[in-house]
Amino acid sequence: TKKEDESINRLLDILEHNYKAINGDVLNEFEYTFGKEVYEPGGKEWLNWIDLPIYHAKFGDKYKDHVAIDLPLYFCQLSSENFPHMGVTWNLLKAQRLANQVGPLGIRAGLDIRENFNDVVRFNQLPGAGLWANIGQGNSESDMPPKTLEEMKERAQTVNYQRIDFTKVDVEVYLIERAYHNSKDTYLMTAIIMDDKINKEEHSYIRPHGLYYEYLVEKGHTFLNTEPNHFPEIPVETESEAKKVYGIAGYGHQHMSRIKRNLTGGGCPAKGGDISTYPWGDVGAGFPTNYEEIVPICDAILMDLKFWANMDGDWTKDDWSLGNSGVSHFGKYEIPYQVQANLYGKYTDPYNVEKKAINPYEVDFTVNHEIQKDPGEDDSAVPVVEFRVNFGKVGKVDEAVLPPLDPRPRACLEKIQAAEKKEVIEQEEAPLKGSGSGMEGSSQESTVQILLVCVVVEAILLVALVAWLVSDKIKRNRSRPVLPQPGGDIELPVVIENVESQA
Repeated sequence: TKKEDESINRLLDILEHNYKAINGDVLNEFEYTFGKEVYEPGGKEWLNWIDLPIYHAKFGDKYKDHVAIDLPLYFCQLSSENFPHMGVTWNLLKAQRLANQVGPLGIRAGLDIRENFNDVVRFNQLPGAGLWANIGQGNSESDMPPKTLEEMKERAQTVNYQRIDFTKVDVEVYLIERAYHNSKDTYLMTAIIMDDKINKEEHSYIRPHGLYYEYLVEKGHTFLNTEPNHFPEIPVETESEAKKVYGIAGYGHQHMSRIKRNLTGGGCPAKGGDISTYPWGDVGAGFPTNYEEIVPICDAILMDLKFWANMDGDWTKDDWSLGNSGVSHFGKYEIPYQVQANLYGKYTDPYNVEKKAINPYEVDFTVNHEIQKDPGEDDSAVPVVEFRVNFGKVGKVDEAVLPPLDPRPRACLEKIQAAEKKEVIEQEEAPLKGSGSGMEGSSQESTVQILLVCVVVEAILLVALVAWLVSDKIKRNRSRPVLPQPGGDIELPVVIENVESQA
């Protein structure tokens, strides 16, 4: 077809022969650039990036029937690179069979494109938790974020967060892992996707240009909206009509002292695209696959961090975790039960005795029809009897997956490994220096000390986390699904985000 032309295949050839994500080899080191798709150092062609629609032959038929990716992904970075403080927990979560199960809204936001997202887990909000939209205080001028230094000196932005009305908006909540900041390192982020139940075009957007759009047209897709909506209107519980929402000029409404705390940046990146070297350079606000015109509305939406997720099985099914679900009984309808004999449930209260009342649940496991007294330490003389239960169906058991896990604090693994490496080197040098035992003891001790310090640090973090979760102030410690709005991860999805190059 016209899509499979020589130009596209030439770019794909460059990618296949020079990028790690394709063949596993790192051929060169590159600096990041927002330059042209192809550049030619010394006459040799290299790719800065490549944009392959999900319908491209590179992906075979994997996404041939995929719906149009037209919904925004509101997300907030939760962890630092490689999520050092919850690595074991996350690795256990994402190994379960209900991980990477994406709902209909998530599919319309591209969360099922595994070349872009390493892993996703869908969550449900606990009772009382919600989403909050900044609808401003009713002044169309002051509700807008300031755009110039003059405005910042003259006025404050007026904000007003109100709870989003879930009776009028469909919402899906996820925890996602993907590469970020143009790095091979991955991060954990919260993400939400919203869709107005009545005004379906409110959050939808498809750029009417480019290969992805051409593929959609060729496949007969229709589009709800092809104009960016920078100020979506969202229903809130306190208003009868949907209200326009506003972002703020800052990175986050809880980040008022970044410079004082020796952190960089602080401003809202203000346009779509790869956040890369933020806060420096001409950066975007999200990922390379975002449209530039899908700008962030920083902290226009807040999220209460109160989630739960079912990671295996459907607990509403009548065969879930029945008594015949265990390994030794799997596949059997009728199961024998063994009990020590006794007479249970015989009424002895004078009120019931005088009335000659009979307990319909009285059960007699004995031969002599007498209550079994405590036999003491040796109960071997007490008869063991058997009864049977027929469940009428085969039970299903929890199929939890236990991947290999390293329980050591991930934040300290590099230090531990460095200390262990130092120990090995010192042991090898010891015979030459004549001081092996002393050096060995010192190295081992330092390794233990590092591990103990790390465990203490993570224990403190865990205690702090628990205290934070039970605090009645959790409502004000909301995650900020910042970017992007609307349109989200729309154009392909390409496989080079984890490349150790400038891809």
